[in-house]
Amino acid sequence: MAAAEKQGCPWRFRVVSLQDVFAPLDIGRRLTGRPSEQTYNAMVRRRQTLFLVPLLRALQWLIRLRRTTLCDLLAAHLGERPPGS
Repeated sequence: MAAAEKQGCPWRFRVVSLQDVFAPLDIGRRLTGRPSEQTYNAMVRRRQTLFLVPLLRALQWLIRLRRTTLCDLLAAHLGERPPGS
């Protein structure tokens, strides 16, 4: 955004958190009440790294499994606010 402003680009940018866009599909949030990303970061801070690789593999598998739904959610979000609005 700073580079576009510096160059005088006429566009307006909106910063959107994909975590917020994909929140309805966040299984970790449903199970624990907090986002999966927050749980992962807490595990790293506490040095509970033994299960991180299997956890990441499981999350990657879930992303592949839910790819179509994730794309649909993102498309719906982008369609809510067309360019220029």
